[in-house]
Amino acid sequence: MSRSVSSLPQKGNCDRSALDSRTPSQGTNKILGEILRNQRVILATLAEHGEILHNLQISYKDAEKNAQPEGWPARMPLSCLQELDEWESFLKHEDNHSFAVNYFSRFGGDSCSEMCRRILRKLFSVGLSGKLNILGSEKKKGLRSTATLKVIQGACCKYFPDIAHANVDKETVYAIGKWLRNQCPKK
Repeated sequence: MSRSVSSLPQKGNCDRSALDSRTPSQGTNKILGEILRNQRVILATLAEHGEILHNLQISYKDAEKNAQPEGWPARMPLSCLQELDEWESFLKHEDNHSFAVNYFSRFGGDSCSEMCRRILRKLFSVGLSGKLNILGSEKKKGLRSTATLKVIQGACCKYFPDIAHANVDKETVYAIGKWLRNQCPKK
């Protein structure tokens, strides 16, 4: 398929048909122009949607702050056992418990374990998580019989309605225990 140098077009005696086959045709230019116009429209639409999304996020955060029931912690994550005790007292009221389940069910995730990790990062500081475990001990507070555990399980059940309740409960307990163990400082 190689051509000799003498068969290639030389300067000054180029065949016009060879030159024309290398330049875009009028139809190709028209299509490329249309593609560029469509790109500009898409970029403008994306910019508009980005602005709408930003405004929705701001209004959502404002509405969320206004909708939180009285007693909702002003600062999260919780940083000490006293704040956790206040949180537990807050959750004793059914309306507060329901609000917390709904609030945390929006954290989502690909699995119950991932969702638990997201919720736990929001709920507990590293310092507080080092003072907690599932069962409790002389040195650590247990979460197994707390309203906080019920809220996390309720949020996961709400987000994953197709998974059996018992399976969600087991998976959340396991995920919480693992997350708390991983928060302990390494020696």
